[in-house]
Amino acid sequence: MSQQHWAHKGLGLTLLVVMTAQTLLAVGFAVFVLFRAMGGNYFAAVMAAGAGGLTLGATPTAIANMTAVTKRYGPSPLAFVVLPLVSAFFIDILVPHAAVRRAPSEPAVPSSTAFSAA
Repeated sequence: MSQQHWAHKGLGLTLLVVMTAQTLLAVGFAVFVLFRAMGGNYFAAVMAAGAGGLTLGATPTAIANMTAVTKRYGPSPLAFVVLPLVSAFFIDILVPHAAVRRAPSEPAVPSSTAFSAA
């Protein structure tokens, strides 16, 4: 199975708009909501940088953002304990369980999307 990039040729502008909107919303939420809600201090700044990375990628992106901030402005050990634990809890534990919830009578794979020989 290979990806057919030519099938998505008309989505370039849409993809650019969606990615730009996601970036602006993530940065805005981190700066204007999270930073202020966590107290507006240095710990809050490092956590907001990590949250920005988390919303744009995954836990490693959040750690990279926090590392960049702490290398320039100094350590924040508590942030490096809190953010990975919280992100691991929400991403690794809650999300997979939410994704597999279905009605007891609903089959795991609907018959219309079952694998068939083509």
